[in-house]
Amino acid sequence: MNDFTFWTTISISAVIVIGLLFTDFFAGHKIKGLLLAALGLVFSTTGYVITIVSHGDFNWLFIVNLLFVYGVLIFYISAQRLLKRKINYLEAAVIGGVYTLALMTFHYIFPIIEVRQVLVSFAIIYISACQFYLMLRHLKFNFKGYLYSYLILLAVVIFLQTVRVGLVVFGVINYVFPNTTYTLNTIILMANSLIFVVLSLIVIVTTSIMTRNQLIREQKMLEEWATIDYLTKSPNRRKLYQHIETLITKNVPFAIVITDIDGFKQINDQYGHPVGDAVLVEYSRRIEAKLAGDNFMARFGGDEFVFVYPNLKDEKSLVNSITISVNLNNFAFDNKTYNFSIRSSAGVALYPSDGVTISELLKNADQALYNVKINNRNNVGFFKDIKL
Repeated sequence: MNDFTFWTTISISAVIVIGLLFTDFFAGHKIKGLLLAALGLVFSTTGYVITIVSHGDFNWLFIVNLLFVYGVLIFYISAQRLLKRKINYLEAAVIGGVYTLALMTFHYIFPIIEVRQVLVSFAIIYISACQFYLMLRHLKFNFKGYLYSYLILLAVVIFLQTVRVGLVVFGVINYVFPNTTYTLNTIILMANSLIFVVLSLIVIVTTSIMTRNQLIREQKMLEEWATIDYLTKSPNRRKLYQHIETLITKNVPFAIVITDIDGFKQINDQYGHPVGDAVLVEYSRRIEAKLAGDNFMARFGGDEFVFVYPNLKDEKSLVNSITISVNLNNFAFDNKTYNFSIRSSAGVALYPSDGVTISELLKNADQALYNVKINNRNNVGFFKDIKL
């Protein structure tokens, strides 16, 4: 292992730690566990650095072994946070405590290097296996492709540590490579650290994509909220304007129909606003269920709803469509407490004959509705019939 590889590894680790910190700063409120992942990488990389610079000095081995195992343990906890699982702090404390006591025993009281090496490997194998099982249970997570790569690297860690135990058993773990000061043990530990550098990189990529996708979903949700009526969940006035503007831009002939519920104020006054709201919700639901083709409906405000009927054929078919969609003559409302019939009226303005702008068309349709209500409720009136 030359100086170039050493400093390259250190540099990459530092960049990834900084990346995790910045990602946590911008997305930590959504994606948990990034700081723990950074801390685990710092522990593992520090152990790697000490291993290189100390050349296996006995006085540093205890710290190095602790750093390696604690780095893996912290990374396991960060994975639990990332996957929004409940962290078993008792399990982590028991693993860390038992390992530390056992390592101290065989480092200072009974200094048997082979036992220490096996202890380290078993600890890393157990923690990595727990993390592997955790990931395996969450392959339906949003980023299962990244989880697969995570699983592969964890499997490599488990494999390397299993090989290390075998090398200890056969007494060749401390074999020194020719013309170097590095043993098989050192190489395996450094490879283990490099794997966790890659795992940290995967965390950065995964969380960045997760954050981006969450922001896209939130943006779409906000856009939907901005165009959906809060009560009926139907398109609102803003969505209506967008729809009409599109038709005008394409120069598509259409009819704007404004309807309201006859006597709706009396419903609110007699039964209360909760019943009035329930009427509006049911009214909207039934109308939407009957809309056909490219016909469009939006709640305009209060008990007023606006319909847009493109590609007109003739006045008779339009009136028929309005009557069927709005169900003007017989709207029975029954919420198991109140049971009554509701009637509606409608005013119609045609594009482009009755107006070429949204405001002009809505104004004229509203005037047609007003004319119906003062003369003959529960009917359809056209603006063109009152212009004369």
